[in-house]
Amino acid sequence: IGATFTEDVKYFFGERAEELIDDFSALIEQLWFAEVEEKAQLFPGVLQMLHSLKENGHQLAICSNATKEEMALPEELRAENPSQLINYKNVWK
Repeated sequence: IGATFTEDVKYFFGERAEELIDDFSALIEQLWFAEVEEKAQLFPGVLQMLHSLKENGHQLAICSNATKEEMALPEELRAENPSQLINYKNVWK
């Protein structure tokens, strides 16, 4: 589906990739989590759709290459607890 983070760094930084990857990773992590915490939201109707699927006997899973930390919900969404609807989770290595 897409290149890994390391492959992207190699592509964009070329010969300097190994030298810059740690600093770049730290910067991306800092900015990414700040944006997610500030702007993440459930789209209208998503929670209701998940409830409906679950009530109709569907098994639900999330497939992502995100880390466990990246999948954490911002505080304001935790009250909605959409993770209670997911059957398959916590498969990070």
